[in-house]
Amino acid sequence: MMEARRTIRDGWYEMQREYLEKQFRYMVRVTLQIKDNGIGKFDYDLAGERAKRGLNEPSGYPNEGNHIAIFECPIK
Repeated sequence: MMEARRTIRDGWYEMQREYLEKQFRYMVRVTLQIKDNGIGKFDYDLAGERAKRGLNEPSGYPNEGNHIAIFECPIK
């Protein structure tokens, strides 16, 4: 009888501990917008890249030079 009570009690404490760990989980998400010359210039053959993709526009895109970086990390 004592062994059964101990097993039930240990199971209950394990469930409470797991619930508290899940309750206090957070995600940190950082989104950065990096513009050209902000931390350096991304240099590549722009004309060759456009020709490879079949884009023959003489002018650049409206958002050319903007780059987005997203970082995520789970924390306790």
